[in-house]
Amino acid sequence: MREQAATGLARRIRQIKARMEALEEHKAKLAADARGLGSDATGYLARGADLELGALTTQLAILRRQEAMLTERPAAAPRPLPSPPPVPVAAPLPPPAARSVPARRPWWQWLARRKNSTS
Repeated sequence: MREQAATGLARRIRQIKARMEALEEHKAKLAADARGLGSDATGYLARGADLELGALTTQLAILRRQEAMLTERPAAAPRPLPSPPPVPVAAPLPPPAARSVPARRPWWQWLARRKNSTS
């Protein structure tokens, strides 16, 4: 299956390269014609070729990355452990701590607290 996909990608890469070469030749021909005519009448055709070349270059880079991933050898599986891993033992939970009795506050702290909460 991987070989089929890699073959398909290689064929598509060859097609893109051929199209890019044809565009480069066409662009060079347009540039030579424009120099011969002494005008920039064919400039928009060259810009269209530039856009298509940019798109093809991006597509080619993506396909090459995919091809590299398909053709590389899969990583070797890690060796199995010689014995089964140790089973973690659930540690007993400590008993709940007894609630501490709140510290006794002097009478003026209660007033200060009450005053601060109402303001």
